[in-house]
Amino acid sequence: MLDSSKITSTEINARIAQAAIVEADINATRMGYKRVAVRGSILYFVIADMSRINDMYQNSLEYVKVLFNKAIDATPQSDVLETRLNGLIEVITKTIFINVSRGLYSRDKLIFSFLICSSIDRNSEFIGNVAWSILLRGAIPMSDAQKAKMVQNPFPKNILPDSSQEMLYSTELNIPAAYEGFMEDLVINNKAWTAWATSDTPQTDPLPGEWDQKMSIFERTIILKAFRPEKLSFAFQDYVLKRMG
Repeated sequence: MLDSSKITSTEINARIAQAAIVEADINATRMGYKRVAVRGSILYFVIADMSRINDMYQNSLEYVKVLFNKAIDATPQSDVLETRLNGLIEVITKTIFINVSRGLYSRDKLIFSFLICSSIDRNSEFIGNVAWSILLRGAIPMSDAQKAKMVQNPFPKNILPDSSQEMLYSTELNIPAAYEGFMEDLVINNKAWTAWATSDTPQTDPLPGEWDQKMSIFERTIILKAFRPEKLSFAFQDYVLKRMG
């Protein structure tokens, strides 16, 4: 009986060791698909947030999961993991966007696509938290010493209101990598900035000087908000077009 128990114990230990190897392999495979899970999570929470715009825009998690699984089945197979991941992400994003968009009013489809695009870019840190906060809320509170260093507004109030100048100054203070020297450039190249700000298409016109090369397409929207906020919807559409197609 002892010999039989010893044999059984040896077999069990071997199976446990094999199970641990299989479990590690499963975990490694599962983690390889983490990007797909992250994209699904981002899409779901954007969809959930749309209900804050209109109560009719409520979609259950079960419905989103159904779309998610259908998209997985519809994605072309590939033995190359990176190709498979890219295919899954593209098909899942398009499938969920198209199906949810059918239930939205036309006026809200742009904000839906922009929220998807910006949420993806925030997750990848293409959009920083500070820049996102400034676009949504305006200037970040400044100390009295910082306000005292702000130069006088070099533009008429109808081109750059004081509140917008304060927002730009706050942006330069908090995102120096992209905006360092920006306020000084507004004074030096006042004519060029006035021409850009009064253009019919400032959302697509290049920024004066080298600022187009220094700033990302998202960082440009903060400048546009300061000078021409009525053009932001066009800029958002262009942003989605260039970032996601």
